[in-house]
Parts: sequence; C-alpha cells; structure tokens
Amino acid sequence: MRQYHALLCLIGAIGCGPSPPQLGFGVATTLSFDDSIDDATLASVASIGFHASGDERFDQAVRLTRSAERHESTLYRPEQATRRLTLAITADDVSGNVLASGRSAEIALVAGETTALDIRLSRELGDSGVDFAGLDLVEVDSTAVDAADAGGDLAPTCPAGAFCEGFDQPSIAPTWASMATLGSVTVDPTNKHAGSSAIHLHTDAVPAGTPWLYSILDTSVPFSLPRTDFWVRAWVYFASPLPPLSAMIVVLQGQAPFTQLELNLDNGKFGLLDGIATPDVAVLTSPMPVDRWFCVEWHIVVGNPGSMNIAIDNINVPGTLIGDTMSGPALGILRLALASGANEPPHNVWFDNVVVHSIRVGCGP
Repeated sequence: MRQYHALLCLIGAIGCGPSPPQLGFGVATTLSFDDSIDDATLASVASIGFHASGDERFDQAVRLTRSAERHESTLYRPEQATRRLTLAITADDVSGNVLASGRSAEIALVAGETTALDIRLSRELGDSGVDFAGLDLVEVDSTAVDAADAGGDLAPTCPAGAFCEGFDQPSIAPTWASMATLGSVTVDPTNKHAGSSAIHLHTDAVPAGTPWLYSILDTSVPFSLPRTDFWVRAWVYFASPLPPLSAMIVVLQGQAPFTQLELNLDNGKFGLLDGIATPDVAVLTSPMPVDRWFCVEWHIVVGNPGSMNIAIDNINVPGTLIGDTMSGPALGILRLALASGANEPPHNVWFDNVVVHSIRVGCGP
C-alpha cells in the first residue's frame, strides 16, 4: 500500500507554522466559505476534511486549534508521481457533522510546480457533487483499495480509506523509520502471521546499570481519523520470556510535544496509557499471549473525555481507560515498539498485518 504521509496543513494554523513553507511540487488551495455560512456556523467548524481521488486516494482530517476563518489557505504535497487529483473538502463540527463542503474539478499537476486552486465551501451540500451522507472520513470513490495500492498480503482485503501494512517487502518501506539501541528492527520471513514476512523487533540482553533499550518502528499515517474514534488492529507474536514493562503499539501527536496514547505490556498483562494531558494508566485483566500469534484490536475514542479499550482474538477485554485523548496537536504517528530494562535477557516481538481504520475490521487477514 502506498502510505501517503506528505505534508497536509492549514497555513498559519496546523503544521505549516505562521508562514507558508517553501513551495515546490504541491497543491496550494484557498478555501472560501460563501455567504450561506453565517458567523455562528463558521465558529462551529472544528476540523477540515480532505478527500482526494485520482492518482492518489486518501481521506484526512486537520483539526483546528483556533477559530476557522472565512478564507483558509492550505498546502498539500502529493506523491511525486501524481498527475491527476480531485479534492472534496468538508468543514465539520466537533461531532463530525458536515457544516459546509466543496469540490474541485480534476487537477492536472505539473512536476516541480505548485498548482493554485480555489474551492468554495457552501452550506448547500449537494452543490459539491459529493454525497456526504454518513461520510466518516474513510469513504472514497470505490469500495476497495486497488490491489496495487494495498500492499503485500493485505492487497485483496484492505478497506477503502484505511492504513494497511503487511510488511511483505524484502526491506522496511521508506514510509517507516526505525531506531534500535542494542537491538534491531528487521523484516523477517521466518515468523509471520500471513503473507511472506512480518516485522521483527529485537532487544539484546541489557547489562546491569544500563538504561532502557528500545527497538522502535514509526510511520506518519494518513490518519483519516478522527473526528470521533478509530481502531488499530495488529497481529502480534511475543516470544518468551516477556519483558516486565514495554510499550507495544503507540499513537503519537503529529507535532511537538508528541505526547501519546499507548497499548502496553505491563507485568504479563495488557496495559493502557493516556499521556495526552494528565498521564493515566490502566492495567487490564487479560494476560499477554506468549509464543503464538494473536490479534489485538485497540479502540480509541477521541475526545475530552475520550476512552480506550481492546479486544483480543475477537473477544472484548473488560476495562476501559477514560481520559483526555484529544488536547494538543492532532494524532498522526503510529509506532510499534519493544523495550527492555536493566538485567533483562534478549526480547523479541513480531507484528504483522497492521490496519488503522475508523471502523472495526476484526481479525481477518
């Protein structure tokens, strides 16, 4: 699957900073709210949704950290190979209701050049040419991702609008960044849930007096997410012995201060950590499976208060952590992790068939 994680931001509001970044290959869009949008409605806009089709297909929400303005400037950096693109834009309230929308004609992009675009946002939703009924920032113009885009063994099954990674390439895809301190992050064909390989995180034995060791794999995902909630599904294999404490799957803010939500291993059980505002931890009753593949589904409800809970092998695990999962920059980084402390032996974990989606996908491939 091509994971589109190029720059998408509102100039002066999200990601771009107070002034436009250097231009180049991209789409610079001016969004104009027309007279059908009164000031009260404009003040209710909490996020801008971008829905692209053409050579790229993605859905992404940019959460506002200040009041919407009648004219907003955005910048998007598409893949270098993209030449055709159509954008549909929604302005949404905190509950995900579409307050205004607009759509571009098909854009013809030129390599190395920035294409200027104006899109009018209107309360008359039908004018955009898009059926926004029930849109949850995951729907594109087909019911499945093309096999060429889905990647590895997930190609036939990756839902439209989802982020999918099967780790079936011979090496780590450039969309991921790995880091290991006395350990390794490798594509491993010898232990996988499905397809040809999985990703293997390893930490070496940790001598006494040595700080924590980490093996980490990060990617910026096109979190089409959240207006309200999303799911992270992964197949996981922990080899015995387990480390006492370790992050396992982490979702971080896309910008500083990069605070995070974590699904952890906590003394042989699953743990949840909310580090967004006031750190809070919940240790669940379910033991961590060892020496076998298991399916974990992590449900995150974005809000203040928001919540987190999990299911293992299609069975919901009792316990919910409730807290602030929304404050600060929008979530935008997915991390797979393994950690070891002093006097620990070597540890190993494998991840396969990771899916991030706004709906529960279950424990299929």
